[in-house]
Amino acid sequence: KIYIRNYSNENTVLYKSHKRKGHKAIKEHNILPRFTGGIVHDHDTTMYSYGTKHYECIIHLGRYLEEIIENVSNVTWSKSLKDLLFEIYSERKKLVNQKISSFTNEQIIDYEKRYDEIISLSKEENKNIRSSFYKSKAKTLANRCEKYKDAHLNFMKDFAVPFDNNLSERALRIVKTKTKVSGGFRSKNGYENYCNAISIINTAKMRDINPFKAITSVFNNENIFTN
Repeated sequence: KIYIRNYSNENTVLYKSHKRKGHKAIKEHNILPRFTGGIVHDHDTTMYSYGTKHYECIIHLGRYLEEIIENVSNVTWSKSLKDLLFEIYSERKKLVNQKISSFTNEQIIDYEKRYDEIISLSKEENKNIRSSFYKSKAKTLANRCEKYKDAHLNFMKDFAVPFDNNLSERALRIVKTKTKVSGGFRSKNGYENYCNAISIINTAKMRDINPFKAITSVFNNENIFTN
């Protein structure tokens, strides 16, 4: 089995394949080990070994919280936390529309206090969950929300931080479609060639460059990607 990872920002996407998912693959790709900025991801704890800051996708966190909401009727903390996170995002959008670039210190303190109160509530409520399966899930999720609070709330403290990792999700759709339709490739070289091709094509699209022109430039030994 081969895994495909994408490294992307607003104008570039690079696909890399590897037979493993963790540190070995990342180190061999040699992109994140040299990266000194912030990384947006879906609670991939491997990522915490790279970059300087981490921003977790709140859309994905919301899905995990929704699982508890839908399956455990005698807890309230999961809905309260999801509502709080989306409330903060909604208020952030209102401020951005007003050309305001940050919350006040008082607002930040209040939001953090509410977050902490919900986490404290989760510890009490989770004790009363009857299902051992969901009790374990709820406890794990609550512990995650406590430990990675900063990564969950960085979008509140810095309006330049995205609320989700949809950029990466969109970049991976072409890969998911390929594997569903044809089942992937038979060789490692096939995956590598595919990753190189779609890296060029999708980066060209993101930069409003004709994909055919971008591919042609490779064979003509031209560099049309200037940054």
